[in-house]
Amino acid sequence: MKTTKLIEPFPTEKLINLDFGKVDGGIDTKLEDAFVTTNATNQFFQDRHSVIVGPMGVGKSALFKLVKNKSRLIKTFKRKAIVVIEETVSFKKIQSLISDHTKHLEEERLHQLLWKFHICVRVCETLSLEDGYPRNKEEREINKFLQSISSKAASKSILDKLIHAVGNFTLATEVAGTPISFSLSTSSDGSDGMLLLNIERMLALSEKCFLERGDSGVLILIDRIDKFVSGQEYYTQRIYIESLLEVNDDMSVTYPGLSLKIFLRSDLFARLDYGSLGYDKVNDVTLRLKWTDSELISFIAKRLFTALESEKLMNPETLIISTNLDGFGLKGLSILRFAPWIPYWIKKKILNLDNVNSERNSSFQETLSKAMVLKLFPREIKHLNEKGKVEEICFFKFLLSHFKDGHDIITPRNLLIFLKKVRDDANQYYIENNDQSVHVEKNKGNYEWSLFKKILVYRSYLEVKNSYMLNISKVDNDWTKYIVVFLQKRGNKTSFEYNWIKNITGLEDAGTESFIAYLCHIGFLKLTSHSANIKHRVYSVPIIYMPTEEASWSVS
Repeated sequence: MKTTKLIEPFPTEKLINLDFGKVDGGIDTKLEDAFVTTNATNQFFQDRHSVIVGPMGVGKSALFKLVKNKSRLIKTFKRKAIVVIEETVSFKKIQSLISDHTKHLEEERLHQLLWKFHICVRVCETLSLEDGYPRNKEEREINKFLQSISSKAASKSILDKLIHAVGNFTLATEVAGTPISFSLSTSSDGSDGMLLLNIERMLALSEKCFLERGDSGVLILIDRIDKFVSGQEYYTQRIYIESLLEVNDDMSVTYPGLSLKIFLRSDLFARLDYGSLGYDKVNDVTLRLKWTDSELISFIAKRLFTALESEKLMNPETLIISTNLDGFGLKGLSILRFAPWIPYWIKKKILNLDNVNSERNSSFQETLSKAMVLKLFPREIKHLNEKGKVEEICFFKFLLSHFKDGHDIITPRNLLIFLKKVRDDANQYYIENNDQSVHVEKNKGNYEWSLFKKILVYRSYLEVKNSYMLNISKVDNDWTKYIVVFLQKRGNKTSFEYNWIKNITGLEDAGTESFIAYLCHIGFLKLTSHSANIKHRVYSVPIIYMPTEEASWSVS
């Protein structure tokens, strides 16, 4: 007789130990174990794109971390040297630099020079950390360059390094064949006999040195340049990023061994002016990160599985044996999957569904993912519908509708917060009801634990919505007080217009426009009625940020 292999009963005292990972992908210790290979990340691994675009919470930071740390999951960049540029820039400082020095150089050219200088410095600094550096005349020349731009005042900030450099040397570079040179000389010809620092030469030498050291190339990761700003700062940010795209296009031709990966918010990317590059050209090197419904379910399934596996409550064999897979004709293969004499690592390799790409096995993966989720979650949950009546809804239908934000997307970040809330609430429930046991039940051929109660799951969702609203109000402290006012004043309103938002916040026209743009950027508002005139547009709040309603019926 087939055994379920699920632990009977489920040890509820271990609930609190289930670790689903960190919400911030940059510090998520479970990222590699629970990583879901999506269609978008598969394209990323092919290394055909230099601009990586996605909304807040979609996983840009997670992907950035994996590449930065040379994750075992990403073999594409294994032999490349990694250069990281994640310095948070002050657009006010850049504005000051521009206003002080545009008489020396056109604004766009100064931005391009800043980027070429920034990239050059970070590439050279990364090379300087290599073993035996400097080991030849080229590396000694690079070392001299680094020494020449260093000062106590310019030890960290790239802007400070630039000001120090142009105060003592003439910087020379070029973009798309156009020479750019800059110094703070007061002489009429701009030279004043100052020494020349040739950025192009330093980049060429660095590329050559990395290749000679055995690297297949240099991958330059650029992040944290897309913080939400408005007004004059936004104007500066837009030119700053547009200039980077120009530099990226230029370097892809001039230095094939130095490649860029630029991580950007999708709403900011959509508003850029592509100028001489052209949208088609930029779009061709742009990858948009997004999740399909089945990929989101796989995300939850892997988080649940890795947490259970860490507590020795489940392994791949357990998952397979306790799941009804009769429709896939696996009788012969099941011998390999279940036979106790087959080594565990072989079973795990067989079960590595990320390597399977046929239509049949995609269906197999989706079936297994849903089965994993249902090992803990109920098949249906009770909730209040739009008419305020209690009804049951398929858990997956609920999941794929109630977590959408104003961009009509579901972010893994919000799903992870939800998982943690359900775990904590269930743990508290079993502490208060220690007479209840969780036994294995058979449902449609699958063996499952009835661990998370129907109403408890929905109550957790209602409560976690408050966390989502609190989190979103604190994304940018400049807007927190206005979001709080919005939440306090909205009542049961379902649509919002410009004048209402202006009246409740007390902002002037420019401030109101920026605030609305910010609410759309963070996915709090959704445009439902478009107009060329912003004052005539109508917005709604997605379900995930709608006011919560009380669920007073009992847990069952």
